Amino acid sequence: MLQREKESLRKSEERYRTLVEDASDIVFETDNTGHFTFVNPAAIRILGYGKKEIIGRHCPTLIRPDMREEAMRFFGIQFVKGLQNTYSEYPVITKEGGEIWLAQNTKLIVQDGHVEGFQAMARDITALKRAEEELRRNQDVAERLAQEMAIIAEIGKVVGSTLDIEEIYERFAAEVLKLIPFDRLSVNLLDIDQGIARPVYVSGEYITGRQPGDAFPLKGSVSELLVRTRVGMFSHPFSVEEMDKRFPNHSASIQAGMRSLLSVPLISRDKVIASLHFRSKKPNAYTEQDLRLAERIGEQIAGAIANARLYASLKKTEQELKESEQRYRDLSMIDDLTQLYNSRHNSIFTFSLKAKQSGRTAMDSL
Repeated sequence: MLQREKESLRKSEERYRTLVEDASDIVFETDNTGHFTFVNPAAIRILGYGKKEIIGRHCPTLIRPDMREEAMRFFGIQFVKGLQNTYSEYPVITKEGGEIWLAQNTKLIVQDGHVEGFQAMARDITALKRAEEELRRNQDVAERLAQEMAIIAEIGKVVGSTLDIEEIYERFAAEVLKLIPFDRLSVNLLDIDQGIARPVYVSGEYITGRQPGDAFPLKGSVSELLVRTRVGMFSHPFSVEEMDKRFPNHSASIQAGMRSLLSVPLISRDKVIASLHFRSKKPNAYTEQDLRLAERIGEQIAGAIANARLYASLKKTEQELKESEQRYRDLSMIDDLTQLYNSRHNSIFTFSLKAKQSGRTAMDSL
């Protein structure tokens, strides 16, 4: 009877060994300190390490560095609390330096009431993780696109609701900050004929010589590049020296702590009339996506600036016309030589006086 039981146990162990050896998933065991004591062929094939390179190695060293501490804490809790089974997912670095994700069921090895180590089965779920990431990325893109459209529509409402350009700037800056981060935003009006840029709106950090009321040469500036290329750009200079090489007139931005720049031209009627600039103290703050969005927003702001200019020009013309009419009336009443009222004024005055007197006489007769 005893011999029969031993034979049954031997066959059971052989079946288990064959199952483990032929398994497509990783099977391994560790001691109670987390060092490998056994790995099956699938582990060697999937991870790329030789058996001698794995046995005796500390298990967490295979996990991606930024996740190791979390993994050690997780399995430490399983060990201390005596949790019989756990499930976890971690990115593992292969011998060639690649990354795969493993979904792992881990069981405690307990003998005589003492935890001797861990036994685990792990499956490669890299394809699943990539699919999840792609889905999450698509959802993020869809959400951002919806937010962009809503904010662009809101900016359009602002532009269409008022000709007060200062109000437009303020409300536009508040809306665009929801999508494009900045520590400083500015709008420069450009006088290409005179070669001068004039900041007309600034939100955020103060930079000497770049505030409303200031003026600086176009030559050697980012705005000059925008006028020449007619397309937006972003840059991530890290030093005053590097900035001086590219844009000699803008080292003040770097000295003020700006580490990322995003700029777009504002074009109306096929002419660059202004430039829109975003500045951030965070390195590598801007992307191609931010640039495309800034260009779309720039189209709306360019239209607002052009409309405000036209409105201001019309108001100025109207005022000049009124002043011209007043001068004409004055000239028609005053002698140009003597600067005294002329006969036309006197006649009008006499007529007016007689009319008033006649009116009083008529009233008296009543």
